[in-house]
Amino acid sequence: MTHKLGTSSERHLAGIDQKLAAVPRLAIKLCPQDFSVIFGYRSKAEQAVLVAQGASHTIESAHCYRRAYDLQPYLGRGVDPYPRRGDSAAVVAAKLERFAIVARYQFEAADQLGVPLQWGNDWDVDGIPTGRDPDEKGWLQDLVHFQKPPPHRIEAASNRAIERTRARERGELVVS
Repeated sequence: MTHKLGTSSERHLAGIDQKLAAVPRLAIKLCPQDFSVIFGYRSKAEQAVLVAQGASHTIESAHCYRRAYDLQPYLGRGVDPYPRRGDSAAVVAAKLERFAIVARYQFEAADQLGVPLQWGNDWDVDGIPTGRDPDEKGWLQDLVHFQKPPPHRIEAASNRAIERTRARERGELVVS
């Protein structure tokens, strides 16, 4: 089944860099897991509110510079896609797997389009998820967040894209 971004997702993408916005637009066509874009551009005032609420950790978010989007897997009307305290280990694993599937196709689309991409679950762009990466110990694990990497990460993102492409050619499953 081919999925399609909804009106709300498209509205969120309208405010960001159009090369970056092309990534989830292609990914939705490739991905077996439906997803929704839940944030795109945010003003500094909107970002400040999120920081005050504890929903974000920085005023200098890439969202404020039209360089980021957030998305989440769509599991059905009213179904919470996020692992929550009290969920069984099996439910947590299944929910995390949905995020990984969506991320995998964000990177596949980005690589096809030649758009450097950084995920909030692999901040140093080395292919190791933040929660398991000793280099990222204590860093925020942000499963929903994708952005154009900052200048000091562009080369790493480009090199990682080459590695992912080669791994896919070998038939390997690769996420970030």
